[in-house]
Amino acid sequence: MTGKLLFKVLKNLAFLFVGLVLLYLAFKGQDLEKLILDLKEANYFYVILSVLFGVGAYLSRAKRWLILLEPMGYSPKFSNSLYSIVIGYFANLAIPRIGEITRCTTMNQAEKIPVDKLFGTVILERIIDLMFLLTLTLITILLKVDLFGGFFFDLVNSNKEKYPKLVNLILISGVLFMLFLLILYAIRSRLRKFQFAIKIRTFFLGIKEGLVSIKKIKNKSGFVFHSLSIWICYYLMSWVVFYSIEETSHLGLIDGLFILVVGGFGMAAPVQGGIGAYHFIVSLGLGVLGIASAPALSYATIVHTSQTLFILLAGSVSLALLYLSNKKIKNTKLGTT
Repeated sequence: MTGKLLFKVLKNLAFLFVGLVLLYLAFKGQDLEKLILDLKEANYFYVILSVLFGVGAYLSRAKRWLILLEPMGYSPKFSNSLYSIVIGYFANLAIPRIGEITRCTTMNQAEKIPVDKLFGTVILERIIDLMFLLTLTLITILLKVDLFGGFFFDLVNSNKEKYPKLVNLILISGVLFMLFLLILYAIRSRLRKFQFAIKIRTFFLGIKEGLVSIKKIKNKSGFVFHSLSIWICYYLMSWVVFYSIEETSHLGLIDGLFILVVGGFGMAAPVQGGIGAYHFIVSLGLGVLGIASAPALSYATIVHTSQTLFILLAGSVSLALLYLSNKKIKNTKLGTT
């Protein structure tokens, strides 16, 4: 095993360990019998409805990707776009943040679109999603300023011993990154002579083309519609599960927005599928809303588990369907030659 591969393996194991620690902290001291009873007595009609809203988000994301690719002269099949996205989420369950790369390489194999251009559109999507999350966070703060402040107080207070170390780590990492960029800028003329530098430059030019594709979008109304649809589906996906448990059934629409934002930050954590991080942070969020720890953890477990099981199923099916589709295309080409 090479040093580089060993580093990647150790890094992913470290992320998994962090997720398991957060999962342990979320379940620590809980009445497991009460938790199991809550899960058994949950109304799974709303859980299924939540999964269907999740499907709606994937469908809109697949369509929005096609709209972004159109200005660059590519018209991939909707099915391949959907399969690639689902397979990307499927890959994230194994290795955090590998989903974006997997999604692009899957689409590349299916449609022969350059990976760099695909990656540029995916980065653009992530920027748009971040803008949505930050906007919703701002709206939630304005609507629930007392609760949001209480949530962050509880989060920091429960980790007050680690908080200064975390801040220092972020500051040091930022300074080192800036120094790295300055060094690259200083030796840029020398780097241009090397073949690997030319390949990197070409790759980033492709990414740039993907990023600026938003300026050339023809179907602007469709792009806006599906961007809104994704986050409306995410919201409904979180909100309807309130009705699956008696203790959370009284929570309102604004409470759903609060949990969507809190859960969004949990899923953004660099751990496999948000495991542990989502449970921990959503349980804290529901605690701020006055929900006891056991039903709060039941809610987080239901949402996370249902979506994870769906991704496992849909990802497996997508891999099989994509394989059969590619095999059929190859057989057709062989038959015509």
